[in-house]
Amino acid sequence: MADDMIIMKPIELPSIDEFKAQLDEAREWAASVGYKESDVNDIIKSVRKRKRG
Repeated sequence: MADDMIIMKPIELPSIDEFKAQLDEAREWAASVGYKESDVNDIIKSVRKRKRG
């Protein structure tokens, strides 16, 4: 029966300030490697395609 168990761990949401800081960091990284907002959909499609096989 152990195969039927799901263990869920509660997560803590970051504060608004922490979230904004993480978002700023992600934007800075994206800009540093040359990604633009218009690249996001193509990146997502590429990752999903790789995961499918």
